[in-house]
Amino acid sequence: MEGPYPDLSLDEVQFLILSLYQPNSPQIIADAQACLSRFQCSSQAWTMIQDLLQCPDENVKFFGALTVIIKLNKESSALNNEDATELLIRLVGWYIRSLVHSDSPLVLRKLSSAIGTHFIHFHHLWPLYLRHIVLCLACGQSLNPIETREPNEFASALGGLCPRRLQAAVWVVTCVMEDASRIDLSAGNKSLYEAILRNVPEAEALVTKCLSSDSTLTAVSVDSLRCIQAWISFAQKSSSGLTHDTLSLRPLVEAVILSLSDKDTFEASAELLVDILTNCPLLLTSEHYDNLSKQFGALWAVELYRKLLRGDFDSESMQFGQLLLAFGEARTEALIQSNDEINNHILVVADEDAATHTGLRALKCLVSVGKGYQSPSDVTIDIESGNQQDEVIGDALPLIHDKLMGIIVQLQHTFPSSSEVMELVCSVFRLSLLRQLPDPGYDPELSQNGIELASRILARAPLVVIGLQPAEAAEFLLMFTIKVLDGKEPLPKGAAAEFWTAFVSLKSDDSNVEPAMRRAMQTLGPMLAQSLARNIGGNASRSELDKLSEPLKNQVTSEQKVLLVKKIISLRGSRATNQVIREFWLSSRGSNFAYAS
Repeated sequence: MEGPYPDLSLDEVQFLILSLYQPNSPQIIADAQACLSRFQCSSQAWTMIQDLLQCPDENVKFFGALTVIIKLNKESSALNNEDATELLIRLVGWYIRSLVHSDSPLVLRKLSSAIGTHFIHFHHLWPLYLRHIVLCLACGQSLNPIETREPNEFASALGGLCPRRLQAAVWVVTCVMEDASRIDLSAGNKSLYEAILRNVPEAEALVTKCLSSDSTLTAVSVDSLRCIQAWISFAQKSSSGLTHDTLSLRPLVEAVILSLSDKDTFEASAELLVDILTNCPLLLTSEHYDNLSKQFGALWAVELYRKLLRGDFDSESMQFGQLLLAFGEARTEALIQSNDEINNHILVVADEDAATHTGLRALKCLVSVGKGYQSPSDVTIDIESGNQQDEVIGDALPLIHDKLMGIIVQLQHTFPSSSEVMELVCSVFRLSLLRQLPDPGYDPELSQNGIELASRILARAPLVVIGLQPAEAAEFLLMFTIKVLDGKEPLPKGAAAEFWTAFVSLKSDDSNVEPAMRRAMQTLGPMLAQSLARNIGGNASRSELDKLSEPLKNQVTSEQKVLLVKKIISLRGSRATNQVIREFWLSSRGSNFAYAS
């Protein structure tokens, strides 16, 4: 068992700290971190904190402040009230000394975090922490917290603080809010919540001064905005709805909205307002929303908006876009119902163009008319006057067609970059307004759907397909399916094969079906056989053979004497027919290969 580790001297601790920031091997850095971690957990660390904070090196000072936080989080229960008060006085003194000596913000922020940690653990000794901090910063020395409880001294002390000391006070408030928001206040921590609420008036006065003073540095304003954000996070975590700590933030919102126009504070204020609009919209009053709307109409907002439209997505314009979206989401119902000039300006579509929308409406109208002509008409057709009507339509159709094409071409030339116009133009041409497609493969989806529809009709009412009038329409349908069989598209070809399988095996109780089917097969049977022969002779792919063999099996008769037909006849439509066709297909292809069965 290893014995206790020896105590480290100040020089040894400094050497270990500095070795972390030098180009050493990973093992040396790991050993140094382990030694420093043991040092921070030892009782020796309490006696050496002040020496570390007085060292000239910033990294050593930072380590000293970090050690205070670690000791408070691990050993606060071991400190009595007198020791805790003494530690507080020393902490505030170190903080003021670092401000006077202009230490780096890294050290100052870590010391402010240590002060915030002390308040979390010992708020009962330091209930008015912010008043105490401001008075100490004003006089430049650390005071006993009991001696700084007079309320009338705070206002004068706050008014005399320079921007740098105002910033130091804001850092402490921010650390307190951030640390408190990480604690479950419902688990026996009510006293901490009440202590924070006691400091709300002073915190409000501090942040208001930082945001409203013209002499305040930009960094102070930005830190004040981040302090409000931490405050909101604490208010949301501690309670739901509008409570005293939440409502106390309302007077600060107006200053946040006004800071949007400042280029230096825009990013921080926009981020804060997005957080409020998204997570705590009840914090804003109607007056806040009105003022925010006016800000969106200012020149700086218009310029950022134009940058977004131009596609300039830098961090500032993106932040503005997020703010607009959050505002719109929070005010959706009010914006819809409102009809004033400001809201109309906000709701206006970015790419609104009356000419474009007029053209789009014309194209949509044309698409609707085309779809209407595709639908079955409910109007009674007068057979006697049919020829005269066809003559009138026949004369007018070319003129209508030319005029429509002229409109389409003009719109496409006028709005060449509009995707909506292009999509609607394509929709017009997809309506099959042409008299016929040049080829079944021109639109495979349309061919497949049409043949599948014909197959369903054939199964339920065969005479609707076979006895289609005029006769040219029935001939066109049947020839169309044969053309599809000769094509290359797999899905329409499969639908055509299923159609002819149903056709050649058609049985019906209607006496008119058999003669009509016989007449159709006398005319189209040879063409169907030739098409099937071409497919099984190599025109079809292997995956299509099973479907193509079905109509062929149903055509086998005793009259066919060819060797292939004899084989098929001998099988009499059994499953082995598929294998015969597969072998013939392989030999016709001339390819010396076979697939696994």
